[in-house]
Amino acid sequence: MKCTSRLVSSILSTACLLAIPLASVAAAQTQDGFRGVCTGAVDSLDKDGNVIDSAIYEGGAYPFDSAGEQVFTKDNPFLVAPGGRIAYGGEAANNNGDGPQNYEWSLDASVPFFGERELASGADANSDGTSAATGEIDLSELSALNALGQITFPLSFELQSENDVTCAANGAYVELAGSTAPSLAAGSALFVFGLVGLWRAKRYVSAASFGVAGSIGAAIAAIGNGSVDLSITSVVSAVAIGVVIGAAKTRLVPGTSS
Repeated sequence: MKCTSRLVSSILSTACLLAIPLASVAAAQTQDGFRGVCTGAVDSLDKDGNVIDSAIYEGGAYPFDSAGEQVFTKDNPFLVAPGGRIAYGGEAANNNGDGPQNYEWSLDASVPFFGERELASGADANSDGTSAATGEIDLSELSALNALGQITFPLSFELQSENDVTCAANGAYVELAGSTAPSLAAGSALFVFGLVGLWRAKRYVSAASFGVAGSIGAAIAAIGNGSVDLSITSVVSAVAIGVVIGAAKTRLVPGTSS
C-alpha cells in the first residue's frame, strides 16, 4: 500500500517539476513565424526517396504547401520521416544582391521531454557573394523518435552573416511520420493493466494508482497516433484524470474504502 502511495506522489511530483522549466521555456520563446530575406522551396522525402510533403516560401509569416495553405503551423505541420531527408533550394540576398558572407546556420528540433536536438548546421566564407543554394538535410537524428509515433514538434532555423544577410524561423511545426505500433502496444498494455487493477482495488490509494496507470496508457496510445500532443499538459491531464477515476471508484463502488 505504501508503494502505491509513493507511486502516485512520485508521478505528481515529477509532473509538477517538469512543468516549471517547460513553462519558463515557453514564456521565453521567440514569436513563432518566419522572417528575414530567405526565399525558396523544400521537399520532404522518406527513407526511400519518395516526396511526402512540399512547401514554398516567398516571404510572409509562413510558407505555403501544394494546396495553397500555410504550412509549418501547429494546425498544419510539415510532414517529415524518421530516417528521411529535406531537399531545399533557395536564395538569400541583401539589397545589393549579395548573398551571405562569412555565414553560419543551424536547424534544431525541440522535442518535448527530449530537449533540443541539432539536426544540421554549417558555415562558409562565400567570398564570391553567391546568393542561391541547394542541398539536402539528413533527418537520421530523428530516427530514435520513430517509436513515439505521429508526434508534432517545432523546428527553429537561423542564418547569420557578416554582411547582415539574415534569416530565421521559430515555431516551424513538423509532424513526424513515425510508427504508431510501439506506442499503441505499450499504451494499450498499460491501459489494460490499469483497468484490471482499478477493478480489483479495494482502497483509494490503490484505485488512484491504477487509475493513473490506465489513464497514462490511454494518453500514450493517443499521442502515438497523433490525436493528442506530446506535452507536459497531456501528461498532467492524464494523471489528474486517473486520480479522479480512482476517487470515483472508491466512492461509488461498494467494497472499496479510503
